[in-house]
Amino acid sequence: MRSLERAIISPLTTLYSSTQSIDIRVALLKIFLHVLERHGEKLHYSWPYILDVLRSVAHAADKDLISLGFQCLRIIMNDGLSSIPTNCLHV
Repeated sequence: MRSLERAIISPLTTLYSSTQSIDIRVALLKIFLHVLERHGEKLHYSWPYILDVLRSVAHAADKDLISLGFQCLRIIMNDGLSSIPTNCLHV
């Protein structure tokens, strides 16, 4: 599962951080949102990648990015927080 998670999530994270296009970033956050909604409780190894993207959304100025980031956080808080390894929960 580790390699599958990283094979999917890691490239999305790299693309998110390497582009300035709001449209691409919105599309990527929609993918993250879908993954969290459908498979969040099964994730383990990809949490550092997902949380890095959400940290960067906190500095975004675009309302669509902020809205999608908030939706992702809401799912994590409601459903997925217990599956996040403690080493990923640093402040």
